[in-house]
Amino acid sequence: MVNHGNDLKVKTKKDAEEKKKLLEKELAEVDEVMAETMKSLVAQGADGHDDDDEEHEEDEDPTAVPTSKLEAWEQRKKKYRSYADKGKVEKLEKARDKQKAKAIKAEETKKDKPYYEAYVKYKYSKVDFTNSLIKVAILVKNMKDAGLA
Repeated sequence: MVNHGNDLKVKTKKDAEEKKKLLEKELAEVDEVMAETMKSLVAQGADGHDDDDEEHEEDEDPTAVPTSKLEAWEQRKKKYRSYADKGKVEKLEKARDKQKAKAIKAEETKKDKPYYEAYVKYKYSKVDFTNSLIKVAILVKNMKDAGLA
């Protein structure tokens, strides 16, 4: 569970905006780490996704990241961002739990792959990204509860 403690409770709108800026900075840093990890996976010939998600098209380079998967992650990031902006903590926690399960599965099943470490790091960076969004969602929810949003 994400910390629902006092560090995200707000009393003034200015306080809330300052905390949100800090969380946005954290989110940007996590997103940057994720992008670097994805580049590493591409360089190593991994696609950064589970093999059973979908098969490569015949005309695609099997070592390249399928564009549709990258686009799908970008769409999910937008959706998750929308949840955070609306204070929907439970939806983000559910998504994070699924991501964590996939990361654990990757740890257990991908050990024989040459890109194993980068792959697992990528999976956990998704969890970190969603954890950061959960903090934003908690802050937004607390702002709404305090009548500041």
